[in-house]
Amino acid sequence: MSPIQATHFSKDADAPEIMAHPDSFRLHYFPIFGIGQTCRDMLTYAGAKWEDTYPGDWQAEKALTLFGCLPLLFIRKGDKEIVISESVPVECYLARQFGLLGDNEYEETLIKAFHSSAFTLMLSFAFSVTWNQPEAQE
Repeated sequence: MSPIQATHFSKDADAPEIMAHPDSFRLHYFPIFGIGQTCRDMLTYAGAKWEDTYPGDWQAEKALTLFGCLPLLFIRKGDKEIVISESVPVECYLARQFGLLGDNEYEETLIKAFHSSAFTLMLSFAFSVTWNQPEAQE
């Protein structure tokens, strides 16, 4: 796995072109079904060229991420690579990239509303499980 670098998050003049016409993707998330799973499902559904990578030493990698969290989507075009951080922006980008946001603004708004509602429910469940552990509360 290539290391996460600050340049992945810098403003790049090529970013719009890389995002519009990517060659491949790399999703970096924990090896669990969590908030990164929808991204995996979308990449697979679309038949995209992508790889799934996991943190080797999360404590060391965490400080190198934009917001200290995963998933990260590395978007590649040629020898250039940029990164999108956080699950909702990654999912919105992939949905747009793969034509999954409906055929008009109304359909897109409905899809985003259902997505937001489902994401809120999933987070509520995840927090009730995660923060129920005594060591997580410390």
